[in-house]
Amino acid sequence: MIDMLGIGGLSWTFDPRSRISHMVSAAEVAARVADRRWHRYRAGQGAKGPRWYAWAWARIDDKTTDGCRWLLIRRNLTTGEPAFYRCYAPP
Repeated sequence: MIDMLGIGGLSWTFDPRSRISHMVSAAEVAARVADRRWHRYRAGQGAKGPRWYAWAWARIDDKTTDGCRWLLIRRNLTTGEPAFYRCYAPP
């Protein structure tokens, strides 16, 4: 598993197997999400009908802080355009 520490639109990643740290963008994190990890949910009614998106998330903290920080990724099913949200859940 790769752990990520979120800093703005970039994330530091640490792979415990290789013990290597490097910085990646939120878009790179989204590109690494396996197809089976995307979930399709409706995001309400739009002017042209229901708005469906694919959603995925990745933990972006170092697991030593209180609470959890996540990168929530929304992908437009028609255009493939991503949107990114930083989320926090207290302990």
